[in-house]
Amino acid sequence: MRLDEQSREHIGRYGIKLVVAAAIAYILKSENFLATFALWTGIYGVMAVA
Repeated sequence: MRLDEQSREHIGRYGIKLVVAAAIAYILKSENFLATFALWTGIYGVMAVA
């Protein structure tokens, strides 16, 4: 099955969201609040540039 460019981008963004959500859940589970803050700051920084 061949996907067009737009479909690949959509799947890629969805995959990135899943990875970020899993990372946040893991960090919150371990109660490492400094790492959580750093991750959220990084996410907001990337979203501001994109």
